[in-house]
Amino acid sequence: RKLRGHGTSVSVRPGTCPPDPVRCAHSAPAHCSSDPECPAEQKCCYNACRFRCVDPAEGTRAEGEWLHASSVQ
Repeated sequence: RKLRGHGTSVSVRPGTCPPDPVRCAHSAPAHCSSDPECPAEQKCCYNACRFRCVDPAEGTRAEGEWLHASSVQ
């Protein structure tokens, strides 16, 4: 897949990128370019002015292990 912009992943791992509240005047060099470059279930997401490996947003599914916080008791 091609890059789609802020808050989106550039590859195929399950889950969604977390929100990125940071407004950047300039982007910094990327730490990753696709999800497979990241460890474990992390995704390559635009976050804090650059693409970097981050955990998927809470409540999104990644290989059946991510659950909504309200469903965990």
